[in-house]
Amino acid sequence: MIFRAQGTQRHYLVGFDGEDKVSLIINDFGYKRLVTVPFSWETGEKYHFKVQYKGTSIRFSIDNEVIIEYEDDKISSGMIGIGSL
Repeated sequence: MIFRAQGTQRHYLVGFDGEDKVSLIINDFGYKRLVTVPFSWETGEKYHFKVQYKGTSIRFSIDNEVIIEYEDDKISSGMIGIGSL
């Protein structure tokens, strides 16, 4: 998922990032992984993603389980969308 997008070169991206990993990534004219955590996921399964953000707080949940909580103030507003690396 993409959020706080201010165009194609400035946004946050969160989701599956390789085998059994979930990452929060910032694209600020270049990609940087802010945090990566273990999460066992399977191809073909359905998952419910939820991103909550207010101020500098970012929270990402999968199937109502909080997976990532992070503080960052680089991008404070923008649109939402779908994307991939």
